[in-house]
Amino acid sequence: MTDLPTARSKRIGNYRVIAPIGVGSSATVYRAIDESSGYEVAIKVLAENLSLLPEPRQRFYDEAEILRGIDSPAVARIYHVGETDTGQPFMVLELADRGDLRRRVDELRARRESIDWTDLWALGRHLHEALSSLHQRGIIHRDVSPGNILIQHRSELTGLSAAKLLEPGERFILSDLGFAKDLEWASGFTAGGGTRGFASPEQLNEVTVVDHRTDIFSASAVIDWTVYDGPFAKALEPFLLEGLADDPDDRFETIDEWYDAFVNAMDLIENWDDPPRHGGWLPAALVFIIGTALIILVLWLTDSLGELIDAL
Repeated sequence: MTDLPTARSKRIGNYRVIAPIGVGSSATVYRAIDESSGYEVAIKVLAENLSLLPEPRQRFYDEAEILRGIDSPAVARIYHVGETDTGQPFMVLELADRGDLRRRVDELRARRESIDWTDLWALGRHLHEALSSLHQRGIIHRDVSPGNILIQHRSELTGLSAAKLLEPGERFILSDLGFAKDLEWASGFTAGGGTRGFASPEQLNEVTVVDHRTDIFSASAVIDWTVYDGPFAKALEPFLLEGLADDPDDRFETIDEWYDAFVNAMDLIENWDDPPRHGGWLPAALVFIIGTALIILVLWLTDSLGELIDAL
């Protein structure tokens, strides 16, 4: 066990702390270097006041146990679990050092831009891969939201073409399983929670029953938020209506069904002669104007021809 980093001590166990990269109500995340390997990592440390309470401590260790059982590049990997001298549990995770989806989309909107078709594909594939790996083990995330979709840079990844949101070598990683529930060990009864605007209706009750379809709602809400007021919103509307149904029975049954519907919707956009990502409403408006002009021209020529025949 070791002390948390201070002005005089910048270490947690075998890890040399560089700087804090995130501070929340329940935990602080530090950027650090594993001195045994030289690799940079992220260290999540439970808040000192919560470390004295059995329930938050157990939730922290439950999150670590769930992460140990997940082997997916779409979900944050865990390397080590320990405890400081002051009794604060910590876990060492792979570092995602490029911010999160919320920040990237907010930056796009500040420039009055919308997400690119390539980026949207990457986001949909990521959500499917991450949630599929969880659901196959009977785990529901319960807090899928833009702030929990981190961005990581990996030098070995190939670059993306025509992308606005992700830079070459970047990928999404689903993080923060502190609210996750393992249905193999527990019932679906649970306290409500999640991130407002992305939590399913059933999660908004004080005491509720949830299953994997709550993640399907949240994944749909993430897509809906990402494309809001952009060129893809109308094209994805039928897909999103089913994913965002208030009643879980009216949603997609599985994350695979959700992804199949997403793929179909994206294929329709790609196969359009002039997809909305290249101009939104303008091409359709031009077609309408040109078509109307041609009709008027034909009618005028017809009238002129009739007048000519009468004159003869």
